[in-house]
Amino acid sequence: MNNEKEVFYKAKNGSKIHLKYLIENNYPIVFKYVYSLTFKKELSEDVAQETCVRFLENISKFEYKSKTSTLMITIAGNLLKDMYKKNNRIRLESELNMIHEADETSEAKEILMAMDLEYRKLFVLKYYYGYNYNEIGKILGIKEGTVKSRFHYAIKNIREEIFNDE
Repeated sequence: MNNEKEVFYKAKNGSKIHLKYLIENNYPIVFKYVYSLTFKKELSEDVAQETCVRFLENISKFEYKSKTSTLMITIAGNLLKDMYKKNNRIRLESELNMIHEADETSEAKEILMAMDLEYRKLFVLKYYYGYNYNEIGKILGIKEGTVKSRFHYAIKNIREEIFNDE
């Protein structure tokens, strides 16, 4: 297809082919993002699907300011945040069991899952997706300075966690 901005506006103007293209290309990105935050396949699928529904329902309200994946990750992050608030921070035993059953990355997953959701989002966006501080700020709806501050605080806590375990 043509460049993404053009595809986005064609989809916004009612082109089902272009809309399908955007959904099919961005669903896996959204799923991986949510999964890297929750490590729950079923929840990740649900949030990714709901993200696509919200994107479809509201595409007429959106403007193309950055990649469609950035917009959809923002929607997914907000959905996940709402779910966590509603369920008083989903930290189910199955999640913890999944972490302990993991292979060589279980310690990293354990540290990541012990983090507050807001800090976990920062790490996933920075290290898994490679976004810079400015882009992370736009996705999360916070200032770049706040991203840097939270990131610094999170790293400090991780260092304390690692060195206290030794």
